[in-house]
Amino acid sequence: MPAAHADSKDDEYSQVLYKAWSNYLAYSTPNNSISIKVHASSNVSQAAIKSFSDGANWTLSRFGAKFSSTDTFHLIFASSYADAQKLSLEVNSELPNYDTYNTRHLSVAKSYFDSPDNSTPAGGTSSRGCNYDGSPYGSFQGVIKPCPALTGGTIYVFGTSNAFENNFSNLFTIGAHEAFHLVLSKMNPNSHYDVPEWIIEGVCQSIGLTAASTDSNKFKDGTMLNPSPSLDPSTQSNPYDLTLLENQQGKPERFAIGILASDLLLSRSDLQTLFKFLSSMNNPNAWDVEFEKTFGFSKSIFYQDFKNFHSWYFSKGMKIIRGKQFPSLLSSSSTTKSTTKENVKIICVKGKLTKTVSGANPKCPSGYKVKA
Repeated sequence: MPAAHADSKDDEYSQVLYKAWSNYLAYSTPNNSISIKVHASSNVSQAAIKSFSDGANWTLSRFGAKFSSTDTFHLIFASSYADAQKLSLEVNSELPNYDTYNTRHLSVAKSYFDSPDNSTPAGGTSSRGCNYDGSPYGSFQGVIKPCPALTGGTIYVFGTSNAFENNFSNLFTIGAHEAFHLVLSKMNPNSHYDVPEWIIEGVCQSIGLTAASTDSNKFKDGTMLNPSPSLDPSTQSNPYDLTLLENQQGKPERFAIGILASDLLLSRSDLQTLFKFLSSMNNPNAWDVEFEKTFGFSKSIFYQDFKNFHSWYFSKGMKIIRGKQFPSLLSSSSTTKSTTKENVKIICVKGKLTKTVSGANPKCPSGYKVKA
C-alpha cells in the first residue's frame, strides 16, 4: 500500500511544472501594438539590448491587454552610475511621473556599481519602484498608496558591459520576467503590496522561463528544472514554510521557491483564475481570505501541500521529471485559449520607438515604417 501511494504522488507531482508551463503558453490576454523605447549606454551591445527587449516584448504582447496604444515602455540599459543618472533624466523628460521613481531606481544603481561583485546585471521595474524609506508611496499601517500611474512603464537593467555579455543567454528570460511585473501592476496597482512575494516573484520567474522554453523537451534536458538562484542545501532538504515569503523582504530564495509554489498553485487551477485573484486583491481585504475564495482551498491546506511537493521535488522529483516524455502542449480541451488570433506580426519603427503590430493585415501607425 505505501508503494502504491508513492507511485500516485510521483504521477501527480511530476505533472505540476508541465501543467503550469502549458497554462502559460495556452492562455493569453494579448496586445497587438506594444511600443518600446530603448535608452542605453554606448558600450552595451545591440545584441544584448535586442535579446532583453525581445523577452519584454514577448510578455507585453502576450499578456498586455490592459495597456493602451498610447503606452510606451522605456528600457534603460546603463553600464555605469553616471549613465544611470543621465538615462533616468532622459526618461523623465518623456514619461510623466517617472521622476517619482528616480530615488529608488538610482539607489539600486549606486548599490550595484559600488559593489565589488557586479558580475550579473541587476534589473527592476516601475511596478513598485517609487517605494523607499521616506517615500510618500507604499504601505503604511495597513493603508496602501500605490505608485503614480505611468503611461506605460520602465524597466531598468544595470550592468557592466562584461556582465551583459557574460549573461547574454539569460537576458531574454530576464526581460520577460521584468515585463510581467508591469503587467501585474496594470492588473492591480496594489498587487506588489498585497500579494505574497512567493506568488509575485514565482509567477514572474515562471513567465520568464516559459518565454525562453516553449519546447516541452526543455523538461527532459533540465532547462525548466533549475530554479534560479540555486537553493542552498538546507533549503532543499527541509520542507519549506511559505509564510517566510509572504512579505516583500527580498529573500534570496524568493525566485526558486516561488517558481515551485506558484506552479503548484497553477497546476491546481488555471491562469484565468490566477489572474482573477491577482486583479481582485485590494487592501484591506486579507489576501488569504481572497485566496480561499478564489481557489477553493485554504492557505494552510496549500502550504502543507507545498511542503510535501517541495520534499518530493528535491528528493527524487527532478530525476523523475527528466525521465518523462511530455507532449508539446496539453490538448486544447484541457486548457483555455485566447479568443484573439494573431496571423501576421510586423515590427514598426519611428526613430528610437518600436511597435509590434499583429493581425490578419497589420499596418504600421501613422509616422512609423516597417522595420527592414
